[in-house]
Amino acid sequence: MTINSLDEESISLESSELEFIQKSYDQVQEIFERSCYDCHSNNTDIPIYGYMFPVNLYLQDHVSEGRESLNFSKWKSYSAKKRSTLAFEIVEEVEEDAMPPASYKLLHSKAIIDPETFQKIKRWQEEQERYYENSQK
Repeated sequence: MTINSLDEESISLESSELEFIQKSYDQVQEIFERSCYDCHSNNTDIPIYGYMFPVNLYLQDHVSEGRESLNFSKWKSYSAKKRSTLAFEIVEEVEEDAMPPASYKLLHSKAIIDPETFQKIKRWQEEQERYYENSQK
């Protein structure tokens, strides 16, 4: 999935901002797809056990909360400030080993973020911050 196929909302962005969002996001898209999208996008892949009671209730609530706090399917519609803030929060959560949750990593070993991958996320976050700061000048 490319960012171009993300949910469209009534937003007006300069083409240079759209190019930045796409280029920047391309660097980390695969990481987020395997580690975050099940709870933080509209592309949730629910495993077979996720349809069984009471697991289905837990997953439904967990995914709803995840999308409320961050939804990568709406990334393009977020302001530069919000993208910068969310990117910072992503780095904090990964650094503190709070995200992806241990229970998710237990069942999805590909979601584990190793130190090299974390550095890619950190560089991406720094780009988001610089872009926002430059947009305020």
